[in-house]
Amino acid sequence: MDRPNFIQKTIQLSSDKGGFDKIIRTFAYVSKLFLHFYGGQGTTLRTSLENMSSTISDIRYALRLPGIFSTVDSLMTHEEEDPLIKKLRYFQDFVMVIYYPLDSGSFLSNKGIIPFFNQQQRDTMTKYGTRCKKEKKN
Repeated sequence: MDRPNFIQKTIQLSSDKGGFDKIIRTFAYVSKLFLHFYGGQGTTLRTSLENMSSTISDIRYALRLPGIFSTVDSLMTHEEEDPLIKKLRYFQDFVMVIYYPLDSGSFLSNKGIIPFFNQQQRDTMTKYGTRCKKEKKN
C-alpha cells in the first residue's frame, strides 16, 4: 500500500538532523502561536503546550551541542573557487567556532550540568549565545 505524499515527505525530511530540527521547530512555533491566540491562563492545555515547547527547545539545543566539530571541519576544508566566497565562509565558520561554546556552555550551565558558572557568567554567556532567559512576571 502506498503512503500518502505528506507522510513520505515527512519521513524523508526527518531522516537527517537538519530535517528533524525543522520538524520539531515547526511543532514548537505552532504550539507557541496556539498558546498566544487560544491558551487561557492556568489551563491544562496551556501547561501541556508550554511543557512541550520547552522540551522541544531543549532537544534542539542538545542536537546542536556537537555542531562545533562540523564547523571546525568546514573551516579546514573550504574548496570554493571564488576568493570572496571563500573568505566569507572562513569568516562565518570562525564566528561559529566562537558561538558554539557560548551557546553550549549557556545551555549546559542553565541546566545545571556545568555547575561552576556563577549567575553573572551564565548571564554573559546567555547574552552572547542564543539561549534567551525568560523573565518571570511578578
